[in-house]
Amino acid sequence: PASPSPPLALSVAMHLMPWDADDVYVIIPSAVYAGNRFQSFKIPYSPRIPAHLAKPECPIVINDVPRLSRGDQSSHNVPSRLQILARDSSCPAVGIFSRRMKVAWLIWIKDHQVSGLGEFGIEVTEEPNGTGKVRFSIPGIRESMMYWQTAIDKSSNDKGISLSHESLVTIRVSAVRFAADKISDVWERLWAIRGTMCDDVQPNRQTQMSLSAAAEIIEKKFNLENWNEELGLYSSAVVSTDHKFYFQSGWTGSMMVTLPLALNCVEPRTRQRAIQNVRTFLTQAVIPSSKLFHGRLAADLKKWTHDYTFDARPGTEHFQRLTLVRRQVDCLYFLLRQLSLFRIALGFCAPESWTIVLREACDALVSTWKRCGQLGFFLDAETGDVAIGNSASASLFPAALVHAAELFDDPGYWNLSLTVAEKLHQTFIDDLGLTCGGPGDALMCADSESAYYLLESLVCIAEKGKSAGLSQHVIKLWVEKARQVAALFATWVVSYDFRFPPESVFGKTEMKTNGTVWANVQNKHSSVGVCTNSGSALLRLFRLTEDERYLTLLSDITSALAQFVSREDRLLYSFDGYANPSGWVNERVNLSDWDPPGPGGIIHESSWCEVTILLSALEIPGIYVDSTNSVVYCLDVVQVTSSSFRRHDGMCTIECSILNPSKFPALVRIMIESREQRRLPLEDGYFLRLEKVSIPAGGEITLHRALPVSNTNS
Repeated sequence: PASPSPPLALSVAMHLMPWDADDVYVIIPSAVYAGNRFQSFKIPYSPRIPAHLAKPECPIVINDVPRLSRGDQSSHNVPSRLQILARDSSCPAVGIFSRRMKVAWLIWIKDHQVSGLGEFGIEVTEEPNGTGKVRFSIPGIRESMMYWQTAIDKSSNDKGISLSHESLVTIRVSAVRFAADKISDVWERLWAIRGTMCDDVQPNRQTQMSLSAAAEIIEKKFNLENWNEELGLYSSAVVSTDHKFYFQSGWTGSMMVTLPLALNCVEPRTRQRAIQNVRTFLTQAVIPSSKLFHGRLAADLKKWTHDYTFDARPGTEHFQRLTLVRRQVDCLYFLLRQLSLFRIALGFCAPESWTIVLREACDALVSTWKRCGQLGFFLDAETGDVAIGNSASASLFPAALVHAAELFDDPGYWNLSLTVAEKLHQTFIDDLGLTCGGPGDALMCADSESAYYLLESLVCIAEKGKSAGLSQHVIKLWVEKARQVAALFATWVVSYDFRFPPESVFGKTEMKTNGTVWANVQNKHSSVGVCTNSGSALLRLFRLTEDERYLTLLSDITSALAQFVSREDRLLYSFDGYANPSGWVNERVNLSDWDPPGPGGIIHESSWCEVTILLSALEIPGIYVDSTNSVVYCLDVVQVTSSSFRRHDGMCTIECSILNPSKFPALVRIMIESREQRRLPLEDGYFLRLEKVSIPAGGEITLHRALPVSNTNS
């Protein structure tokens, strides 16, 4: 018999021409947006915008991530090329859009985990002769260097395979060419193939634990490890082995977590502590000169300070007075909601001084917008001026303005919300084809966080449009904008269950990755849910459109959350051997080999994901019943084993058998609506009015409800 071949890789390539780098938009979901063609630097984690670019007209700046070159390659003698592995993407596909030709291509791998020959590789090359090439190879080989943390500076360990002459290798690649008017048409097509790419392995829901059980464990952890009685504050996270008190406002959970802790707690003291946390923050954390909020509590826990005063690295001095816009907007949005919901749900009327603080903070951001025409990426915390501009860090600001208009009964905030949302959508969705500036640790790399928050803002505007006097035609335009952003956000959500190495912690615990959400292009890992939100905008967009894709996507996300909680009966261990205590959730869902834990590994740290789970347990119904179309959607671990809908004499009788497959009791919110009910606005706090049913561990119950056909909202 013939001897095995020397190490090699097999590939399928598609050549596209004409190809003009200035014209073509390239996307690989969660890894590459607009070809990642932006000014780049090699800056160690956590990177800061270089001082010479730190200005309101700052260009988009990214780290040394896989990317295509900037500018037209026809003027150069070398090709522009990026190489990644299929597992570096939420969905192993390449999308290409030509603005001039109004045409797009979508090329994707089928069954990319079943070859037995290693990981697939994805390569996009731009030749100097005006040709583009998309190549899928098995095994994937990142030639010479591979991406490691924040730079392409680690020697690649990828190797070819040896085959005998009888070997038969099948590479299944699909491609479609279609007319497209805008970038979002490509995102919509990507959504259409989502979930169809792995015929061999259909995603399976985790059955370990419900959201309510997870929330109870996390609440206990917050009271045990995060609460500081002397300060009257919950810390943001428990960091590594030092267990120091760590507080940073907005972004990763502080001043957001107080909402679910107050409204969905098991222990009465949790509610009291959550309200005390709000009191402490609003009375101590305001910056007198700007009326903005401090970003951190100093390490000595004796004074409030700005976001980056802890960073003493050379070259970061210009950040000492800066605050991340996203922090400010998060605090404003969530605290405005809490003032309203505490009154509605708890009968707690906030002191007038709290309302004044929030209005002053809101007005400070409004003033910045009117002076600068943007909020940018970072503000001078003392003056409120834009220090570093040109990002979508303010994506949640329009939603905050909508809530401010209601709470303060001032239509000026509503009018500005439309202006801000329109500009953000035009700049980042229509023109750039990405959003950035959501996280404060990834420069301006494209990210999922700002995409989701822009979706929240657009849905909020569409919901309030009728009561604010918008015509039905104008409301439909806002809904269409929301649909485009939802399609962008969906590109960040993992569409399959990754096969973790059996020896990894996630391999041993059989973790499911379908529905996890990639953070950003730089931090190359998926994460546990939306940072930091329940994802309820998807439920509300379903109500506005009757498009069940939004419920399906939300179901994928929320049903995946609870499995990642470390529990007393199943502690999760970090890659370096530390046990993450009960209630900890590490943010890493590592499919890639970008950092030391590797695929299926985690680090010894709790994270914002705990807040996301708490918010989801509060705001997302475990079961949504569409009584008009006789459909039941499960958005939690529970399963509906049978259902029936009977209509007679103006009544709708609904009967559902609901199974809890986990070994923990489940307390599930039930939402029942007809099409007529969905036409009505869904007021904030809707989740407080939903019926809750208890299902024992491993048990099954029958839900029987008889409701008027015209009033099936429970």
